[in-house]
Amino acid sequence: MGPGDAAMSFVVENGVPALLAVLKEDLLRRAIDTVPLRDERDAILHAWPTPRLSSATLAPGRLPACHYLDKAVAAAASGPARRTAEAISPVRDALQWRYDYPLQPRWPDLASRMAFAPIIAAPGLMDADGVHLGLTLMAPHTHYPLHSHPAVELYLVLAGNAAWRVEGRPFAPQPPGALILHQSGIGHAMTTDAEPLLAVYFWRGDLVTAPAYIDER
Repeated sequence: MGPGDAAMSFVVENGVPALLAVLKEDLLRRAIDTVPLRDERDAILHAWPTPRLSSATLAPGRLPACHYLDKAVAAAASGPARRTAEAISPVRDALQWRYDYPLQPRWPDLASRMAFAPIIAAPGLMDADGVHLGLTLMAPHTHYPLHSHPAVELYLVLAGNAAWRVEGRPFAPQPPGALILHQSGIGHAMTTDAEPLLAVYFWRGDLVTAPAYIDER
């Protein structure tokens, strides 16, 4: 391991637990009236990850959508997710941004307009049992098509006023600070307008099966 690798390991081993502490405090302090949302928040807290060094780490990397990362983090830093944005900053250079979906003929440019950064995952910055989490970044004027996965997913919006949809319901705007629940196997989609979207995702349950797009026609 060279000096650069050692420095990056130090950043990860200290920065990721600090970020987790901020996220946990954010979830704990919320008064949530919606029962399914509150139950999932409580389930995530009960299974809260104890991070360990991952045996399947990823080298830091960026995708074209990361052109909007600075703008999204700056917006988050001036909104209700300010503390989370500040906690992300120390690990930003270690993030491995990815887009793993197969090519979609109807949306051929998605790989250049979306990116995902696993933080607690395998592979990811660190690993843990029970809950995985990471970041979703979307460029402005981008449609994230209807998709689903077996994992139960909770999103925390950091920046951007995107429109979110759960299968069978219309799109609805969700502001920074919002929590959004996607139950196992239920299709969901997002669309950005003039602002990029930055959000934290939490996965619980089936942490192995990848998401898949659903035909929206």
